[in-house]
Amino acid sequence: ICGHCGNSPLDIKGHLEKVIKKKTAMNYGVLIGHSTLRNKFMDNPYAAQPSQIELEKMKNHLEISLKNGAMGLSAGLRYFPGCFSATKEIIELCKILSKYGKLYATHIRNEENEIIDAVEESIRICNSGKVRTMISHLKILGKKNWYKSGEIISILSEARNSGADIWADMYPF
Repeated sequence: ICGHCGNSPLDIKGHLEKVIKKKTAMNYGVLIGHSTLRNKFMDNPYAAQPSQIELEKMKNHLEISLKNGAMGLSAGLRYFPGCFSATKEIIELCKILSKYGKLYATHIRNEENEIIDAVEESIRICNSGKVRTMISHLKILGKKNWYKSGEIISILSEARNSGADIWADMYPF
C-alpha cells in the first residue's frame, strides 16, 4: 500500500484520482515499474523468464494501467529483479506500449564494460517492440570505458537515422 495515497502500488486509476483531488500544481506522470510487474505476477521474480501465464498477467495489467492513465513502462535492467529478464520479455511488454503510443524508459543492463551491448539491446527493444524508447541517465562508468562515448553517440545516431524512436537523458554534471 502506498503511504502517500493509500492505494495498491498497481492501482494507477485510484492513485491518479487521489493526485487530481489534491489539485497539485505540478505536471505528474506515472510509469509502471517492470520490477513491480515481476514481483506481483511471477511466483519467482528472480527467474530468468516468466511462464507464459505470468507474462500474460504482466501484459494484461500493463494494458489496464495504460488505459487508466499510466504514461509507459520503466525498466531497471541493471537492478534486481529486472536483471534476470530476457530481452524477449521486455519486447513483449513494449508491444503493449506500442498499441497506445506510450513510452518505454530503461535503465540499461550495463553501464560499464558491456555498455555497447546494453545500448544495442535498447535499440533492439525499440525496433522490435515498435516503441518510443528513452535510455534513462545514459552514462559510462569506469574511466577505462570513457573512450566508448563517441561510439555510443554514433550507434544511437545511426539507429535514429534508420527510424528508431530512441532517446537518452543524462545527469546534468
